[in-house]
Amino acid sequence: MSLPALTCRSSNGFYIFGPEKAVVRDNSVKRKNNEYYKWNNEGTLLAWSDSEKVSIFSMQDDLTFLFEFQRPRVIDVQFSPRSSYLCTFEPFGITNSNKNNIAVFSTECKKLLSTFTQGQIENWKFQFSQDEGIACRFVKDFVLMFENGDFTQVKHKISIPGVCSVALLQRSPNHVAIYIGGSKKGTPCVVKILRYPPVDQFSALSSKSFYKADKVTLHWSPMGCGLVIKAMTEVDKSGKGYYGETMLFYVSTDGSSSVIEVNKPGPIFDVQWSPASNEFCIVYGHMPSKACLFNSKCNSIFDFGTGLRTACSFTPQGHLLALYGHGNVRSNVEIWHRDTFGLIATVDFNDITFFEWSPCGERFILATLSPTLRVDNKWSVYDYKGQVVMSHNSLSDFQHDVEFFQVSWQGALPDVYPVGSIEFTPISLQQVKTAQATEQRYVPPHLRNQQSKKNIVLDVNDLPENERAAALNQSSHGKGSYAGGKGTSGGGDGNSVVFRSNNVHDVDGQQEEKSKKNRIKNIEKKLKDIRQLKEKQKSGQNLDKDVTQKIQREDELRKELEQLKV
Repeated sequence: MSLPALTCRSSNGFYIFGPEKAVVRDNSVKRKNNEYYKWNNEGTLLAWSDSEKVSIFSMQDDLTFLFEFQRPRVIDVQFSPRSSYLCTFEPFGITNSNKNNIAVFSTECKKLLSTFTQGQIENWKFQFSQDEGIACRFVKDFVLMFENGDFTQVKHKISIPGVCSVALLQRSPNHVAIYIGGSKKGTPCVVKILRYPPVDQFSALSSKSFYKADKVTLHWSPMGCGLVIKAMTEVDKSGKGYYGETMLFYVSTDGSSSVIEVNKPGPIFDVQWSPASNEFCIVYGHMPSKACLFNSKCNSIFDFGTGLRTACSFTPQGHLLALYGHGNVRSNVEIWHRDTFGLIATVDFNDITFFEWSPCGERFILATLSPTLRVDNKWSVYDYKGQVVMSHNSLSDFQHDVEFFQVSWQGALPDVYPVGSIEFTPISLQQVKTAQATEQRYVPPHLRNQQSKKNIVLDVNDLPENERAAALNQSSHGKGSYAGGKGTSGGGDGNSVVFRSNNVHDVDGQQEEKSKKNRIKNIEKKLKDIRQLKEKQKSGQNLDKDVTQKIQREDELRKELEQLKV
């Protein structure tokens, strides 16, 4: 099976690189940053927009022109999941030609279906179900639902004052999650999960109320079991943080909700669901930040230790996880194996502005792109073992400085590339941190003769949880980890690194006890609600199917409560 191709748009031209580095297409026409291209999910169609039109190409052995839409000033393009529809966005203008700045085209009939108006580019994209039977669009205080490709008529409208965002579950049943912002008078923020179809905004499957949120992002589980809520404030009134506060909540479709508790203070950098299971990874805390894997019950599965990380990314198959620092966070890209929690490789790449896994799950691309950084643009392709497959630098590969605007993989459906066999020798993060701690640095000449061996003490919490016991055992026997070497700039050799426990057992125990108490409190509240529902049922009141399911969970909740209180 051939690997997916790679496309690159730069000021020097447009290129398509085949699996074996060959350039399939070289368009040497000078390119500008106002152009844009987008692959569809299957990787069979490519949409190219310039300042005059949007062109659609078919990708077989080479790009073949199919048709075009006369749509000027398009800056963003969206394909529907099955590529039946193409949506475009243009900057809003007061002239008649730019009032209807969102357009929906049919790629089968090759015609314009409908146009819409929106001032800001934020939240302009439609949210489609997997079968394209439902399309959802958010407008201020309204959620508009379209069905069966009819974008001229609104099938359902959710009208709730204060609605700020919406998230449609792609798989069936296509539930709708909405976020309603709080008011300055003390009304809390609310996230509701509504059943669709039909939409009943007054009867939610589940909801979660909270305070202190200026912005909220909603992250649906690919399996549809629940929703992770990331709530952020612009200002931290306590004065502990510069970037405000961040909180995480989990809401299930069965009516339960909980707070996702993390054991390190600081911002929440990233939240990503695994595409293959009901697990999600969180990168959080002040630098060096931590990364943890959680299940749908909000219990920590594995702690990856600390590092200079601000983002995480799963492969499309969910068997590998990448942890890396974005932008000016200079860090190594770490590749972890999900099943064994082994560190496969680390990659040194500075100024990462773009990261993407290949659809095959065996390669990934790292890039520094313009206009985020206009100098030292570069991109490289690595395999999962950290070996360079392909690399291009704007200065070394061309006679003049070239700006790379865009780079991406050719799309492919998930079932095209199944999970392959992964062969690797695990790397110890303890060795990596030991090498970093004993890295030789510049020493002034008048201090070089005064250098001596140093004992460097590190916190064992910085290591993954599967390496902590070995590090503590090694340190308790006085062995330590040694690194370093002779060098004129180092001024010493043989520095020893010892890992010590900074009350790791106490911290973990307190955190576990706190989570246990919160879970007991949550279950007792559910049992109280069930008793009230049973009283209503005895009085002859008709209850919904979802309410009946909550009552049926009484025995399960009582058993769990007994286990927690043991």
